[in-house]
Amino acid sequence: MIFILYNEKVIKQKIWRLIYIVKSIYQSYFPIKKQVFFQSNQASSKKTKKRVLIIIHENFLTNKGGVENYALNLYEAFRKKDDFDFFYLCRVNTKNRGVGEIWQDNSKKNLYYINLRDGNVYSLVDFRFDKSFENFLLSLIPDVVHFQHYLHFSLSWFSIIKKSLPKTKIILTIHEFLAICPNSGQMIKTKWQKNKLCYKSNVSDCSKCFPYMPKKVLEKRKKYVDEYFDFVDLFISPSKFVLERHVNYGIDKNKIIYSENGQNVFEAKNKTSTLKLKLLYVGQINEFKGLHLLLDSMKKLVDKDIALSIYGKFQDNDYKKKIEKIISSLSNVKYYGPYQRNELSDIFASNDLLIVPSVWWENSPLVIQESFIAKTPVLCSNIGGMREKVTNGFNGMHFKTGDTEDLTKKIMSVYLNRDILKKLTKNIKPVKSIESNCDELISIYKTI
Repeated sequence: MIFILYNEKVIKQKIWRLIYIVKSIYQSYFPIKKQVFFQSNQASSKKTKKRVLIIIHENFLTNKGGVENYALNLYEAFRKKDDFDFFYLCRVNTKNRGVGEIWQDNSKKNLYYINLRDGNVYSLVDFRFDKSFENFLLSLIPDVVHFQHYLHFSLSWFSIIKKSLPKTKIILTIHEFLAICPNSGQMIKTKWQKNKLCYKSNVSDCSKCFPYMPKKVLEKRKKYVDEYFDFVDLFISPSKFVLERHVNYGIDKNKIIYSENGQNVFEAKNKTSTLKLKLLYVGQINEFKGLHLLLDSMKKLVDKDIALSIYGKFQDNDYKKKIEKIISSLSNVKYYGPYQRNELSDIFASNDLLIVPSVWWENSPLVIQESFIAKTPVLCSNIGGMREKVTNGFNGMHFKTGDTEDLTKKIMSVYLNRDILKKLTKNIKPVKSIESNCDELISIYKTI
């Protein structure tokens, strides 16, 4: 029996290895049928001010992820400043343009797009588009290049900047663990290691998470990160937890600073008080966000005067089906679908306690800051960026990550004693504004 299971495991590993090899060959070597290098004189007009180029992994005008929302907030804040000329390069994925092509937005002359397919997280390097990026750089001639992400791009771009424009400074804001972890930067072990939390990354451990992958691929990935990160002049981490992880990984502690992401501070509305305890889940919905754990708790609380409202967008169809099936069986849970940011004030005003049940580390969770803006306490998992943002017993509460029993216990403690909410709400401090963050970054751009 053991022999049969072992063979089954080996067969699965070989199948996954074959999939990986085919995918890697396609991504790295498949000929690009329609690639257009950037050719334009529009950006190279005479400079009247120093230029800052901000690079983002998705279109921040249309995508609603945390980093994209943050980039959009900065975009609006920078428009009110005249210290620099700001330009933006966003990755899009479209069949209407050549792969690697860079073009200018018709209505927003400081906004450019580059058409790229999903990047290879097992490599982080794709040299095929270096020339297109170099042409764009030499047309724009920025004084500072600020990467808000490097997913889908190529780490080699850091060297392209320094070789093409030696005086140009490179800043990288680290929003996750992509450099450290090939599992999409989550620092969660794969199914081969039972999806456990990862505390420290190295090639040996990563090989156990990806047994179908040649070890030399992971070694080369580490080499690329070390080599190209050396070109970065300054790393910015929005959480102390992320900073510590990267310093432990090898980033020079003298080249990285902590600076929390600023937020658009909306007006907090008065709560609508009722006898019912109203719980809230807001944000993206996937397995790592842990909504299934919260629903397990709601099953145990169905006979209590407790209700859960869910707002957000599903990111995975299989998980969506699973969650919708559970919700349909619960009378104390309601799913309201995706939301707009201008609805947040009303959403938080209608609820008493935000639940953040993520089973991964999180980094600098936007939703926690939004909850604090709305003067709403938070009950969250006791790890990573969540633990850093929420002080247990002060402005919120912690529960043991992945522990439904402990989560239910903490919810019941609030249900039985509403004075806890009053105490936690009183201790919530003002959240850093996007305007303050903007001024902070401009100061960095001037002095780097």
